[in-house]
Amino acid sequence: IRMTFSGDKTVVSMAAPARTVRLGCRSASMRDEFTGEKKFREEDIREDVWPRKIQTAGKYAVRIDWSDDHQSLFPYPLLEKVISGAGE
Repeated sequence: IRMTFSGDKTVVSMAAPARTVRLGCRSASMRDEFTGEKKFREEDIREDVWPRKIQTAGKYAVRIDWSDDHQSLFPYPLLEKVISGAGE
């Protein structure tokens, strides 16, 4: 998954494997809402998972529908952290 940010005079583009982004999901089915603790085993997320559909959610987030029927809502700052490798 590739993400591009545009600033005043700067354009930054980052990319990460789809599975990395899928593992970074913070939905209630994936993480405890109070502690952030994982509620899943990484080996249960297929290596070949892919985004079926990516669309904006207002001006603050991206919604991703995954090939394993999971849905993620990533606020832009979280998506940037996950893609840049700082999403743990």
